[in-house]
Amino acid sequence: MGIELVVIGISTGGSKALKFLIPQLAANFPVPIVIVQHLPVGETEWLALRLDLLSQLQVVEAKQGDILQEGVVFIAPGGKHLTFVRQEDGRVKIELDTQPDDLWYCPSVDVMFTSAAKIFGDRLLGIVMTGMGNEGTIGAAKIKALGGRIFSEHESSCVVYSMPKEVADAGLSDRIVPLENLASAILAEFKSVSS
Repeated sequence: MGIELVVIGISTGGSKALKFLIPQLAANFPVPIVIVQHLPVGETEWLALRLDLLSQLQVVEAKQGDILQEGVVFIAPGGKHLTFVRQEDGRVKIELDTQPDDLWYCPSVDVMFTSAAKIFGDRLLGIVMTGMGNEGTIGAAKIKALGGRIFSEHESSCVVYSMPKEVADAGLSDRIVPLENLASAILAEFKSVSS
């Protein structure tokens, strides 16, 4: 079975990187994309609006109860962790919560990745991009343990090469890709799993 969701974790330098990446994806992109970008409350809404203007895909700040839809990019709101619940009708909805409240980042990449891994298993592609610290490594390990794939951004294009370095150093990266090649690598992944 092919990929059903792309999840992206990103921090320092992320807004600029996303403005480069997301507009490269066509309007017929086959699955939803969910992004955790470390930003304060209010700034994630601005980022979503800006990306929506620049992109062929619809980009929105995620809201409680949103249903995942192909070709829609959801950005976790500042100050809320984002997780997923599969409904009885098979559709997957977004849950937003301030718990756990003892983590350094809210929203947390690890929280989102871990939840996505439980729902999507081997039908998940996780991407860890530029950022400070080791956020995303725990979640990437969960994705890998359940059969998903992990890309990490190459040092050459990172503003801060820490989050993706931690993932790569842990041996979790299936591919290490510079930003300028990331869109084509994502599309190639869909072709490889469907062929």
